[in-house]
Amino acid sequence: MFRTIPVLLLYLLPCHYSVSETQSGTDHIQQTGKVIYQQGLLSDGKPLTAIGQGGIQLTGKQVTCANCHRRSGMGASEGEIISPAITGQILFNPRETSYKQLAYTRKEGKGVRPAYTEEDLRQAIRDGIGADGRNLDSFMPRFELTSDDLDALIAYLKVLGNKEAQGVSEEYIEFATVITPDVTDAKKSAMLSVIQTYIDDYNSGTRHEKRRADYSPWHKTWHYGSYRKWRLHTWQLTGKPDSWKQ
Repeated sequence: MFRTIPVLLLYLLPCHYSVSETQSGTDHIQQTGKVIYQQGLLSDGKPLTAIGQGGIQLTGKQVTCANCHRRSGMGASEGEIISPAITGQILFNPRETSYKQLAYTRKEGKGVRPAYTEEDLRQAIRDGIGADGRNLDSFMPRFELTSDDLDALIAYLKVLGNKEAQGVSEEYIEFATVITPDVTDAKKSAMLSVIQTYIDDYNSGTRHEKRRADYSPWHKTWHYGSYRKWRLHTWQLTGKPDSWKQ
C-alpha cells in the first residue's frame, strides 16, 4: 500500500468543533470565534449571515471567513481579487510598503494602513470600513453579528497564526509521502516521479512570484512576498505495522 500525505495539509483538514466541549473563559470565547471563522456557525448554533456584493444575502458556509482568508488566516488571491492575510500579528500591526531599490518605506496611500484596533475590526467586519477609514472591497461581505459573537471572532483573530506553522520555513513548504514496506520499487518510482514532477512544475511557476516580490508594484509587495517553494521528503517505513506510528 502506498500512502501520499502532504505534511502541511494534515493541519488543514476539516474538523468539527462543539463550543460546549471547550473550556470556560477566554478559551471558550476563542473557540466560539473559531467556529464562526471556520464553520460559519454562531454561538447559538444558527448559521452566520452577511450581505454580499450586490446586496445578496449569504449564510452559513457560503460566508465563512476561512473560505477567502483560509483556515490559516494567510489569505489568498484569484485573478485581481486579493483576500489579505488577517492573522493577529498582521491585523494589529501597521501594513507598510517597502521599495527595496530605493531603500524607502511608504506609510501612506494604496496598499498600506495603520494597525487595527478592536473597534476598527468591529467596523470592518460589520460595515466594511478599514482601519484607514476607506471602504473595503465590495467582495468583502458585511457580516451580521451580535456584539458577543463579534467579540468572540475578534478574540480568535488575535490568536490566529500565533503558533509556528510546522513544515514551513522562510523559503520552503515541506511535504512528505509515506511509503510502506510492501510497495514495489516500480510503484514507488512511478508515484514519486509523478509527485516530484508536479512539485517541480509548481516551483517553476513560483519563480515568477518570487520575482514579483522583489519588483512588484507598491500595493502588492506584501502579497507576493509570502510565496514559498515546495519540497518533497520520502518517509520509507520499515518493521512491523504497529511500530510505524513511532
